[in-house]
Amino acid sequence: AEFQALALLYDLGSDHALHHALQLPRHIKDTPEMRAALGINRALAEGNYVRCLRVVRSLPFVESCAVYRHITSLRHRLLRAFSHGYSCCNCRYPLQALAQILAVDTGDTAADLCRRHGQQVSGNAVCFQKGGYVEPDPDTQPALEELQLVTIKQRGRTRSSIIQGYKMPSTDH
Repeated sequence: AEFQALALLYDLGSDHALHHALQLPRHIKDTPEMRAALGINRALAEGNYVRCLRVVRSLPFVESCAVYRHITSLRHRLLRAFSHGYSCCNCRYPLQALAQILAVDTGDTAADLCRRHGQQVSGNAVCFQKGGYVEPDPDTQPALEELQLVTIKQRGRTRSSIIQGYKMPSTDH
């Protein structure tokens, strides 16, 4: 079930991968890993990028790595939706709240993403304008260090120990 969930997350949004997952036996589809992967795919299909990123934020390390290649696209889609849905010259959206929704580490990172999408940032808020939205050039986008989304979930384990399936040391004292 874990590998089926990883495949579905890696191919997020693929009709073929989703069709394959839906054909699996119920005992596999009912595992927590598959329910999360199917939930992310459903949220994506519904255009609910907030829910999609919220569930991604809660994924364990390996699942986060599988879906990581789609994060930039999810953020673009979310910012496009927000630029239309919150487009109002008097409306200000707090950057800290947006950073949480975008699953980025800081409000500064959220501000930078907004600016690269043509949105106006002033102070600690963004003023979304649908007319100002632009798709950023993929070649000029800096790679983000994803501490909260991926890196911190590794918890000091080596990649080889993760691949070999060693259990995480308990953090309870």
